Amino acid sequence: MFFAAVARGSPVRAATVADSAFDPWIEVSAANLRHNVDEVARRVAPRPILAVIKNNGYGLGVANVARLLEPLNAISGFAVVKLAEALAVREAGIGKPVLLMGPFDETDLAQAVARDITPMVYTTIGEMLERVAQRRGQRIPLHVCVDTGIGRVGVPHLRAAALIRDLAARRWVQLEGVMMTFAEDPAFDREQLRHFQSLCRTLEGEGIRLGKRHAASSFGLFQHPDGFLDMVRPGMALYGMYSEPEFRGAGILDLRPAVSLKARVIYVKLLRAGESAGYNRAYVAKQDVWVATLPVGHADGLPRVAAKGGRVRIGGALYP
Repeated sequence: MFFAAVARGSPVRAATVADSAFDPWIEVSAANLRHNVDEVARRVAPRPILAVIKNNGYGLGVANVARLLEPLNAISGFAVVKLAEALAVREAGIGKPVLLMGPFDETDLAQAVARDITPMVYTTIGEMLERVAQRRGQRIPLHVCVDTGIGRVGVPHLRAAALIRDLAARRWVQLEGVMMTFAEDPAFDREQLRHFQSLCRTLEGEGIRLGKRHAASSFGLFQHPDGFLDMVRPGMALYGMYSEPEFRGAGILDLRPAVSLKARVIYVKLLRAGESAGYNRAYVAKQDVWVATLPVGHADGLPRVAAKGGRVRIGGALYP
């Protein structure tokens, strides 16, 4: 905390958040984003990448991230969960396909298709799709989500064929993709993939065009390429995050952190040997040492575990 003497009678104006030069901030490295996309593209070539930018681009701003990724040839489109995110991407001038993976009602659907946003479907809503499509006078493209064992949204794989047949038979519906999500248990993932491929073979054998089949998220990029199918849809890998610690250094993907939490040093002081800093005396100086205070904490996204082994980069050097 800084204190300064103020002369009597001097005008004093309350500071606002926008006025402060000491608030922490997030920086996104466009260069590292591009590097990570190139790494994923190399791994899955020649398959396209459906970039998952859900939950406001993982907190980085869904429109900001979409603008950075859209110019990259390897990125074929974007996937979000909330309709508001999909609309924000379109408002930002993004022209590549956008897949809405979250729930929607008929009003939401009408809004989505009016902005060329593709819905993900997993329930019997064929009649609703046709009503909206007929009012618009245009077929609705969609992806069908199949649950092969993760237990979340998705038509159960044993009932998926009936739903897909129903949708494929509708004049106003166009199947653009069929998708699933791995449970991220390697042995069980293989079983899931067998169910999914069996379903796809059956339907394709009936002459149904399924569009792109996709299943692999960031975790799946480190598994057998059989799971890459026709397209991959990573999220956190694009930001340089490994979904499991053992993937780092495995020689499969060389990811670079694309996100940094930054703050300015506001205070530096000398701790004498035996003096401590932090709650519960988290740090006790073994010798005289200079310590710096940064105005950033848990409320800003800094995990509590960072106090136990985390490091800070200041002026190019790392400090505990």
